Amino acid sequence: MNIINRYIARACFTYLFLILGVVLSLFITIEYLSRTGRFINQGMSLMDGFGFVLLQTPFVFGLILPVGCILAPIAAFGLMKRNNELVALQSGGVSLYALVKPVAACGVILGLLSFFTAETLIPITIGKANEIKRILRNKNVKTTRDNKIWLKEDQRILYIDYYNAAKQTLSGLTLFDMGDGFQLVRRLDARSARFVDGSWVLKEALELRLNPETRGYDSLVYAKKTEDIGIRPDDLKRVIKDSEEMSIRDIYRYVSRVESEGYDASYYKVDMFGKTAVPFTCLFMTLMGAGIVLARRKKDAIATNIAMGTGIAFIFWFFNSFCMSLGYAGLLPAVFAAWLGNLLFACVCGIVLINAE
Repeated sequence: MNIINRYIARACFTYLFLILGVVLSLFITIEYLSRTGRFINQGMSLMDGFGFVLLQTPFVFGLILPVGCILAPIAAFGLMKRNNELVALQSGGVSLYALVKPVAACGVILGLLSFFTAETLIPITIGKANEIKRILRNKNVKTTRDNKIWLKEDQRILYIDYYNAAKQTLSGLTLFDMGDGFQLVRRLDARSARFVDGSWVLKEALELRLNPETRGYDSLVYAKKTEDIGIRPDDLKRVIKDSEEMSIRDIYRYVSRVESEGYDASYYKVDMFGKTAVPFTCLFMTLMGAGIVLARRKKDAIATNIAMGTGIAFIFWFFNSFCMSLGYAGLLPAVFAAWLGNLLFACVCGIVLINAE
């Protein structure tokens, strides 16, 4: 039985790395060639541009790994069924459990690999890649370690304490307008702001304006005020640190700080729990791939099975993204939004395996 387990596991890993190798090679080639003109226009050497593309490769690896997890068992078991190897094993008394056991072990290993990559390699590489993007696109925008945003443009300095990307809202906004000699001529503070119809609507705002006659500052209070602060949600989305740039521990610390200051951290909480769900997704995907082949009786249906596996992976991705979007918007609890896709997928996977039995 150990020989059979090693044979199935080796076949699954062989096809997995073949699939991942092809997809990653295509990604690197297409991404590099499509960005070559931008690299030249932005003053980057082609070698630096190639390095920038390589920095994104671990993140892409994490994205496509679950898809590889469902396709690898389909390819392995599909070829074994075509060569009558599965028939021989089952005729010799090998149970479905014995066939699926090495596949489940592969899923556990791949889940741990996914978790390790997401916690160690991806935050470093994607962080460097995003930093290059920020420098190229927003040279005057800086973020601190805890995601506070500073923008300097001409005679204006903007500070943002917290940005909610899902709701396109700002919290703790301060705007400084400077005059000759870098003297403060205007300061605007707002508790919050929301992007509506192409402009920012500030709430509970306090404005201080320099009076040229008295050389003092006149104060104005607004319950609501429309203001062009010189930055848009698309710019902020590029600037703020993504969840992929942080480990679970980093996200937890950030969420704790944000919530202690009274802000809504639903966006990062969903991503935090989502990071814990991905390793189990790899396990369920491998079991689903095995179940698809074992539940079907046709020997020469590898292409159909691969298409079915790809479709199932896409449906899972769509449903999981939809649930997480509901979590970002605060319509579902963060842990439920991150795990609902896995829970339903595990049920479907169990049904498929039962039918295969």
